Amino acid sequence: APAEMLGSFGVPAEAALDVSVAAGSSVMVDQGISLGTRGGLNAPNVADCVLPLAAPVPTAVPAPDFDAEASPDAGYHVGLSLSQSFINLALHHAEQSGSLCIALDGSSIGLLNTGLFKTFLPSLGRLTIRDGLDAPMKVVLRPAKPPVVTVGEGTYDAVTKKPIKPLLLLTLPDVTVDFYAMFDDRYARLFSLTADISLPLSLIFEGCSSVQPALGDLQQLITNIRTANSEILAEDPKVLSDLIPAVIGLAEPALAKAMKPFAMPALGSFKLKVNEAKGVAKIAGTEQYHHLGVFAQLMPATAACAVTAPKTRAALVRSVIPPASEMRLRGKPLPWPVAVLDVRSLGNTGTPEFAYQVDDGLWSTFLAANADSLLEVSHPVFLIQGQHRIQVRSRMAEEPHGVSAPVTVGFRVDWDAPEVSLRVDRAANRLEVQARDTLTRPEELTYAYRVGEGSFSEFGPARPVDLAAVEAAGGFSVWVRDESGNVGEASYRVASTALRPETGVEPGSAQAAGCTAAGGALSLLGAVAAALGLLRRRSRG
Repeated sequence: APAEMLGSFGVPAEAALDVSVAAGSSVMVDQGISLGTRGGLNAPNVADCVLPLAAPVPTAVPAPDFDAEASPDAGYHVGLSLSQSFINLALHHAEQSGSLCIALDGSSIGLLNTGLFKTFLPSLGRLTIRDGLDAPMKVVLRPAKPPVVTVGEGTYDAVTKKPIKPLLLLTLPDVTVDFYAMFDDRYARLFSLTADISLPLSLIFEGCSSVQPALGDLQQLITNIRTANSEILAEDPKVLSDLIPAVIGLAEPALAKAMKPFAMPALGSFKLKVNEAKGVAKIAGTEQYHHLGVFAQLMPATAACAVTAPKTRAALVRSVIPPASEMRLRGKPLPWPVAVLDVRSLGNTGTPEFAYQVDDGLWSTFLAANADSLLEVSHPVFLIQGQHRIQVRSRMAEEPHGVSAPVTVGFRVDWDAPEVSLRVDRAANRLEVQARDTLTRPEELTYAYRVGEGSFSEFGPARPVDLAAVEAAGGFSVWVRDESGNVGEASYRVASTALRPETGVEPGSAQAAGCTAAGGALSLLGAVAAALGLLRRRSRG
């Protein structure tokens, strides 16, 4: 049941689907046997999160001619097909059941708060911080219409292996994404985005008959964008649409869970080894096909697939992280960070191909690495700051059924420096340094201090600052560094008529991020400052 499978992603508990399949609706015997089936689906309950819509009227489609459509080297024994109209009927009832109503929050995807979005939306950070903390967020996806699948040719570039004409194109029209933040113990809607989303899909066959949907190129997937309910933010609503790729990246694990690998059915005492998948029975005047066709060989149930999977090695060699200044919403697509991986496929001979998965989402199609064995991984979820997990697996082009076990590579995205402020506590004779960062925990921030015009200390743990010593030296500066090396700064200067804390370099600016420690030791800070004050008193005497 969809509710059991996707309940952790906010799918309603009543979401359910009835499925029936009957064999033998038609039989034809010529050079082989063609056996038709008849299937049906129904959503027992229409969910509250969707508009009730009538199911599409079934239309008769021509039976596939597998002999005419099989590739010359397919060597197939069995051809299986699934009609485009049946796939779309299934998607209609899935949408009506509420299976596509997704609510994402911290319980389903981990850290999700306003701090992750304030780089794009500065007003969001100022609006939602309470007691120095970012507000929890919730992102809700609501489909207004059922998804539609078109079956394509399923062709690839011979060199890069990137899809040219996708095997399947999943289009989700009129998907509304609502962004919420928690204010005073209740969620309030920040803004809404509505768009048409397209996902190119292919199929990966592992071993004899395991089938897994895979994603193609994600760069061109969003059209017809509209915004609403954004009065609470200072930013122009037109620029908010650039956040949709990030939201799709967040929702991808739910899609991956709904599209888990499945096994092709056995035929009596035989199992199937799939050799090819393609569009079958082209629709006249279009680039679409009536059927998704699969061509397979029959093998004894006890036979091995005669495939040895290679071993994969992968390591991060470079992170291409755009500067924070490029991540402001300005009405043009945001640049996606890129993880450059050194990838190797060991143990088998042939032409290696690699697929990747980000944060438990869908696997990519298999791609070729470049001549230096480097694979560039870019994904819309990389727009969300945090520690991401990339999994990589490999196969040989000559033995596509032998897929390796995945290996994991970490990739951190963090372009915001810590926010630093100073607070004077004269009663305790302290100058308090207050620092916070979206990703780095307070105890893992490191500090470098400077008294007067001296040198900065080395970075280390937070230490108390003596206010009298600082004022005797004429001022104080502090750098605060997060785990990614971003540095924020604040300064305190002794004015001629008044004492006040003042902010120095803007956290996250190029000047702050480019600073390096110049040496010195904070452990002597109080003694040095006191000595400076003593020298001044002696000079007056």
